[in-house]
Amino acid sequence: MRLVVNADDFGMSSEKNIAIDAMMRGRVCTNASLVVNCPATEEAVAMAFAGGYQDRLSLHLNLTEGESLGKKIREHALYYAEEGFAHRPIIKSAWQVQPLYIEAVRQEIELQIRRFLSYGLSLHSLDSHNWVHLRTPVFLALRPLLRKYRISIVRPMWEGYKRPEIASARWSRYFRKFDFFLQRCPQCRVFGWTGNIEQFLLARQRIEDGAYVEVFTHPAAVDGEIMDLSSSYCHNPRKKVVEWVRMLASYEKISIMQILEENGI
Repeated sequence: MRLVVNADDFGMSSEKNIAIDAMMRGRVCTNASLVVNCPATEEAVAMAFAGGYQDRLSLHLNLTEGESLGKKIREHALYYAEEGFAHRPIIKSAWQVQPLYIEAVRQEIELQIRRFLSYGLSLHSLDSHNWVHLRTPVFLALRPLLRKYRISIVRPMWEGYKRPEIASARWSRYFRKFDFFLQRCPQCRVFGWTGNIEQFLLARQRIEDGAYVEVFTHPAAVDGEIMDLSSSYCHNPRKKVVEWVRMLASYEKISIMQILEENGI
Protein backbone atom coordinates (compact mmCIF):
# COMPACT_ATOMS: atom_id res chain seq x y z
CA MET A 1 0.00 0.00 0.00
CA ARG A 2 1.05 3.61 -0.52
CA LEU A 3 0.25 6.51 1.76
CA VAL A 4 -0.90 10.08 1.28
CA VAL A 5 0.08 12.01 4.42
CA ASN A 6 -2.31 14.95 4.56
CA ALA A 7 -2.11 18.08 6.74
CA ASP A 8 -5.62 19.32 7.54
CA ASP A 9 -6.72 22.88 8.44
CA PHE A 10 -4.28 24.89 6.28
CA GLY A 11 -5.51 28.49 6.45
CA MET A 12 -7.34 28.08 9.76
CA SER A 13 -4.79 30.14 11.73
CA SER A 14 -1.24 31.50 11.45
CA GLU A 15 -0.02 28.91 13.99
CA LYS A 16 -1.33 26.11 11.81
CA ASN A 17 -0.02 27.75 8.64
CA ILE A 18 3.53 27.97 10.02
CA ALA A 19 3.46 24.31 11.01
CA ILE A 20 1.89 23.01 7.80
CA ASP A 21 4.20 25.11 5.63
CA ALA A 22 7.21 23.53 7.36
CA MET A 23 5.77 20.03 6.97
CA MET A 24 5.03 20.58 3.27
CA ARG A 25 8.38 22.20 2.45
CA GLY A 26 10.16 19.39 4.29
CA ARG A 27 7.97 16.78 2.51
CA VAL A 28 6.97 15.30 5.85
CA CYS A 29 3.41 15.67 4.55
CA THR A 30 2.60 14.98 0.91
CA ASN A 31 -0.59 17.07 0.75
CA ALA A 32 -2.48 19.75 2.66
CA SER A 33 -6.16 20.71 2.85
CA LEU A 34 -6.99 24.41 2.58
CA VAL A 35 -9.93 26.17 4.25
CA VAL A 36 -11.02 29.23 2.27
CA ASN A 37 -13.26 31.15 4.68
CA CYS A 38 -10.83 32.03 7.48
CA PRO A 39 -8.68 35.14 8.09
CA ALA A 40 -5.44 33.17 7.59
CA THR A 41 -6.46 31.66 4.24
CA GLU A 42 -4.61 34.12 2.00
CA GLU A 43 -1.47 33.77 4.11
CA ALA A 44 -1.64 30.00 3.55
CA VAL A 45 -2.06 30.39 -0.21
CA ALA A 46 0.93 32.73 -0.38
CA MET A 47 3.01 30.20 1.57
CA ALA A 48 2.00 27.40 -0.81
CA PHE A 49 3.04 29.33 -3.91
CA ALA A 50 6.27 30.49 -2.27
CA GLY A 51 7.04 26.90 -1.25
CA GLY A 52 6.14 25.43 -4.65
CA TYR A 53 3.52 23.01 -3.33
CA GLN A 54 0.39 24.77 -4.57
CA ASP A 55 -0.41 21.74 -6.75
CA ARG A 56 -0.61 19.55 -3.63
CA LEU A 57 -3.56 21.31 -1.99
CA SER A 58 -7.10 19.99 -1.54
CA LEU A 59 -10.20 21.91 -0.47
CA HIS A 60 -11.05 21.50 3.22
CA LEU A 61 -14.79 22.20 3.09
CA ASN A 62 -15.78 24.14 6.20
CA LEU A 63 -19.33 24.51 7.51
CA THR A 64 -18.57 24.57 11.23
CA GLU A 65 -16.13 27.43 11.92
CA GLY A 66 -15.73 31.02 10.80
CA GLU A 67 -18.10 33.00 8.59
CA SER A 68 -19.90 31.74 5.51
CA LEU A 69 -19.10 33.09 2.07
CA GLY A 70 -22.78 33.11 1.06
CA LYS A 71 -25.93 34.51 2.64
CA LYS A 72 -28.48 31.72 2.15
CA ILE A 73 -27.00 29.41 4.75
CA ARG A 74 -27.14 32.22 7.33
CA GLU A 75 -30.94 31.97 7.30
CA HIS A 76 -30.85 28.53 8.93
CA ALA A 77 -30.05 28.15 12.62
CA LEU A 78 -29.16 24.51 12.06
CA TYR A 79 -25.99 25.74 10.35
CA TYR A 80 -25.50 29.32 11.45
CA ALA A 81 -25.46 31.37 14.64
CA GLU A 82 -25.29 35.15 14.98
CA GLU A 83 -21.57 35.54 14.31
CA GLY A 84 -20.67 32.49 12.24
CA PHE A 85 -21.19 28.81 11.61
CA ALA A 86 -22.78 26.85 14.44
CA HIS A 87 -19.99 24.62 15.69
CA ARG A 88 -21.52 21.13 15.97
CA PRO A 89 -18.63 18.71 15.37
CA ILE A 90 -20.54 15.86 17.02
CA ILE A 91 -23.96 14.84 15.74
CA LYS A 92 -26.46 15.11 18.59
CA SER A 93 -29.73 15.65 16.77
CA ALA A 94 -31.45 13.82 13.92
CA TRP A 95 -32.09 17.22 12.32
CA GLN A 96 -28.38 17.42 11.50
CA VAL A 97 -28.66 14.43 9.13
CA GLN A 98 -32.09 15.08 7.61
CA PRO A 99 -32.06 16.28 3.96
CA LEU A 100 -32.86 19.88 4.89
CA TYR A 101 -31.78 23.18 3.31
CA ILE A 102 -29.84 21.48 0.52
CA GLU A 103 -29.92 24.49 -1.79
CA ALA A 104 -28.49 26.78 0.90
CA VAL A 105 -25.74 24.28 1.66
CA ARG A 106 -25.00 23.81 -2.04
CA GLN A 107 -24.62 27.56 -2.55
CA GLU A 108 -22.07 27.74 0.26
CA ILE A 109 -20.12 24.72 -0.97
CA GLU A 110 -19.99 26.12 -4.48
CA LEU A 111 -18.79 29.50 -3.23
CA GLN A 112 -15.99 27.76 -1.33
CA ILE A 113 -15.05 25.80 -4.45
CA ARG A 114 -14.98 29.00 -6.50
CA ARG A 115 -12.91 30.79 -3.86
CA PHE A 116 -10.38 27.94 -3.94
CA LEU A 117 -10.15 28.14 -7.74
CA SER A 118 -9.89 31.94 -7.67
CA TYR A 119 -6.46 31.62 -6.03
CA GLY A 120 -5.15 29.94 -9.19
CA LEU A 121 -5.26 26.48 -7.59
CA SER A 122 -6.34 23.27 -9.34
CA LEU A 123 -9.08 21.39 -7.51
CA HIS A 124 -8.83 17.61 -7.71
CA SER A 125 -9.69 16.45 -4.20
CA LEU A 126 -11.88 17.46 -1.30
CA ASP A 127 -12.36 16.64 2.36
CA SER A 128 -14.07 18.54 5.17
CA HIS A 129 -13.68 20.07 8.60
CA ASN A 130 -15.36 17.97 11.30
CA TRP A 131 -16.34 15.45 8.60
CA VAL A 132 -19.42 17.50 7.60
CA HIS A 133 -19.55 15.83 4.17
CA LEU A 134 -20.69 12.66 5.97
CA ARG A 135 -23.99 14.31 6.87
CA THR A 136 -26.82 13.59 4.44
CA PRO A 137 -27.78 17.18 3.48
CA VAL A 138 -24.16 18.16 2.90
CA PHE A 139 -23.34 15.14 0.75
CA LEU A 140 -26.54 15.55 -1.30
CA ALA A 141 -25.61 19.20 -1.86
CA LEU A 142 -22.05 18.27 -2.77
CA ARG A 143 -22.67 15.37 -5.15
CA PRO A 144 -23.65 17.31 -8.32
CA LEU A 145 -20.79 19.74 -7.72
CA LEU A 146 -18.30 16.87 -7.89
CA ARG A 147 -19.32 16.33 -11.49
CA LYS A 148 -19.63 20.02 -12.33
CA TYR A 149 -16.11 20.86 -11.12
CA ARG A 150 -14.56 17.49 -12.03
CA ILE A 151 -13.42 16.70 -8.51
CA SER A 152 -11.82 13.25 -8.58
CA ILE A 153 -11.24 12.31 -4.93
CA VAL A 154 -13.36 12.71 -1.78
CA ARG A 155 -12.20 11.53 1.64
CA PRO A 156 -14.08 8.32 2.52
CA MET A 157 -15.54 7.50 5.91
CA TRP A 158 -13.30 6.77 8.85
CA GLU A 159 -14.15 3.26 10.05
CA GLY A 160 -14.24 4.45 13.66
CA TYR A 161 -17.53 6.23 13.02
CA LYS A 162 -19.13 2.85 12.37
CA ARG A 163 -18.17 1.58 15.83
CA PRO A 164 -20.64 2.17 18.71
CA GLU A 165 -17.88 2.70 21.30
CA ILE A 166 -16.78 5.79 19.36
CA ALA A 167 -19.91 7.14 17.66
CA SER A 168 -22.60 5.70 20.03
CA ALA A 169 -24.95 2.90 19.03
CA ARG A 170 -27.43 5.29 17.41
CA TRP A 171 -24.99 7.19 15.26
CA SER A 172 -22.82 4.20 14.37
CA ARG A 173 -25.96 2.72 12.78
CA TYR A 174 -26.42 5.95 10.82
CA PHE A 175 -22.79 5.96 9.63
CA ARG A 176 -22.93 2.29 8.58
CA LYS A 177 -26.03 2.97 6.50
CA PHE A 178 -24.57 6.17 5.10
CA ASP A 179 -21.31 4.45 4.18
CA PHE A 180 -23.22 2.07 1.89
CA PHE A 181 -24.60 5.15 0.11
CA LEU A 182 -21.17 6.81 0.11
CA GLN A 183 -19.54 3.81 -1.56
CA ARG A 184 -21.75 4.32 -4.61
CA CYS A 185 -19.81 7.54 -5.25
CA PRO A 186 -16.67 6.73 -7.30
CA GLN A 187 -14.80 9.73 -5.88
CA CYS A 188 -15.14 8.19 -2.40
CA ARG A 189 -13.58 4.87 -3.47
CA VAL A 190 -10.13 6.08 -4.53
CA PHE A 191 -8.75 5.76 -1.01
CA GLY A 192 -9.11 2.29 0.44
CA TRP A 193 -8.82 3.60 3.99
CA THR A 194 -8.46 6.88 5.87
CA GLY A 195 -7.69 7.82 9.46
CA ASN A 196 -5.00 9.29 11.68
CA ILE A 197 -1.58 7.68 11.99
CA GLU A 198 -2.32 5.96 15.29
CA GLN A 199 -5.42 4.35 13.80
CA PHE A 200 -3.51 3.29 10.68
CA LEU A 201 -0.83 1.55 12.71
CA LEU A 202 -3.55 -0.42 14.51
CA ALA A 203 -5.51 -1.26 11.33
CA ARG A 204 -2.75 -1.81 8.76
CA GLN A 205 -2.96 -5.62 8.86
CA ARG A 206 -6.58 -5.40 7.70
CA ILE A 207 -5.97 -2.98 4.82
CA GLU A 208 -5.62 -4.35 1.31
CA ASP A 209 -1.98 -4.37 0.15
CA GLY A 210 -2.52 -2.49 -3.12
CA ALA A 211 -4.74 0.21 -1.65
CA TYR A 212 -4.12 3.92 -1.63
CA VAL A 213 -4.33 5.01 2.01
CA GLU A 214 -4.73 8.51 3.42
CA VAL A 215 -3.46 9.31 6.90
CA PHE A 216 -4.25 12.79 8.15
CA THR A 217 -2.49 15.05 10.62
CA HIS A 218 -3.40 18.40 12.17
CA PRO A 219 -0.07 20.22 12.56
CA ALA A 220 0.17 23.34 14.72
CA ALA A 221 3.06 25.29 16.18
CA VAL A 222 3.01 24.85 19.98
CA ASP A 223 5.84 26.27 22.13
CA GLY A 224 8.27 26.07 19.24
CA GLU A 225 7.38 22.48 18.32
CA ILE A 226 5.16 21.20 15.51
CA MET A 227 2.56 19.02 17.17
CA ASP A 228 -0.23 16.89 15.72
CA LEU A 229 -3.39 18.18 17.39
CA SER A 230 -5.79 15.65 15.84
CA SER A 231 -8.63 15.21 18.33
CA SER A 232 -9.18 11.58 17.28
CA TYR A 233 -6.01 10.19 18.87
CA CYS A 234 -6.92 7.80 21.69
CA HIS A 235 -3.61 6.96 23.36
CA ASN A 236 -0.97 9.41 22.09
CA PRO A 237 -2.32 12.97 22.09
CA ARG A 238 -0.07 15.88 21.19
CA LYS A 239 2.81 13.99 19.66
CA LYS A 240 5.19 15.72 17.25
CA VAL A 241 4.17 15.30 13.61
CA VAL A 242 7.64 14.15 12.59
CA GLU A 243 7.56 11.45 15.30
CA TRP A 244 4.28 10.10 13.94
CA VAL A 245 5.45 10.19 10.32
CA ARG A 246 8.72 8.48 11.27
CA MET A 247 6.60 5.44 12.18
CA LEU A 248 5.52 5.25 8.52
CA ALA A 249 9.09 4.98 7.22
CA SER A 250 8.58 1.48 5.78
CA TYR A 251 5.70 2.66 3.56
CA GLU A 252 5.99 4.46 0.24
CA LYS A 253 4.53 7.97 0.27
CA ILE A 254 2.53 9.30 -2.65
CA SER A 255 0.82 12.60 -3.46
CA ILE A 256 -2.73 12.96 -4.72
CA MET A 257 -1.37 14.32 -8.01
CA GLN A 258 0.64 11.12 -8.45
CA ILE A 259 -2.49 9.05 -7.85
CA LEU A 260 -4.36 11.01 -10.50
CA GLU A 261 -1.51 10.62 -12.99
CA GLU A 262 -1.19 6.88 -12.36
CA ASN A 263 -4.88 6.34 -13.00
CA GLY A 264 -5.27 8.77 -15.88
CA ILE A 265 -7.82 10.84 -13.97
